[in-house]
Amino acid sequence: MVNFNLLSDERYLDMCKKVAEDSNCAIALKNKALPALKAALNNDEAILAFSFGYVDGSPMNSLIILTDSRILFLKKGFFGGLKSFEIKINTINHYKVTKGTLTSKLVIGLLNGKELSGQIDRSSSQFFDRTLLDAYEILDKKSHKTNHEHVIEKQARMENFDKSLNIIWEGVSGEVSFTYEKWNNELKKEEDSRRSIKPTAVYLSEDNEFYIRGICSSSNESRTFKQSRISTMMQVNSKRYYFGEWCSDILKINLEQLAPDTSWRI
Repeated sequence: MVNFNLLSDERYLDMCKKVAEDSNCAIALKNKALPALKAALNNDEAILAFSFGYVDGSPMNSLIILTDSRILFLKKGFFGGLKSFEIKINTINHYKVTKGTLTSKLVIGLLNGKELSGQIDRSSSQFFDRTLLDAYEILDKKSHKTNHEHVIEKQARMENFDKSLNIIWEGVSGEVSFTYEKWNNELKKEEDSRRSIKPTAVYLSEDNEFYIRGICSSSNESRTFKQSRISTMMQVNSKRYYFGEWCSDILKINLEQLAPDTSWRI
């Protein structure tokens, strides 16, 4: 692992020579890319391996730098200045290095479905392949750990939320359908969707909001819906009810008696 602060040190040329041996990699480092490489790296970035080649979208015959977070392609032209291209390791879905006679073929599949192909220096390809695999697995483990922690935190929040709810009805009821508004994080806007559930409980929160829990017909899993996000009447078979009517006529509970200080949307 190479610290970028020492890039002017001759030991890094030695490392490159050991990695690439008789390839063009060391020549590219020494003659063109070395001055630009230091400026191209981030302060907390570490170099893991060098090679020489290209993939779709990168400059032809570039110096390839594998760091702990990305694959960086650099080429310093005679007149055009520095050209660069990068692939973040956390965007890689799969990759393959296949040795050829003079060069090795590199194929990288991204999480968005796009596939990049190109060539890298044959003499350094095995070391590059092994090092990229190590970097990919380390980042993948970190990602899984982060996702796991996120799931645990979400479960804890849901458990605390459930404890704050007061049950005003619990049982089994016939299927009810309604249109539900939910915030879409990706699109950054509210989206409507039609939901059908078999209710198992109705709750009242500490801030006087109603929640309906039931088995969702599409996922066959228990889901909880905030009543104020229900934008239509509650449909049972061909008949429609306001929320209060549905509670009194179908669930046989009187909201005005159980929760006199509350109100509902529909």
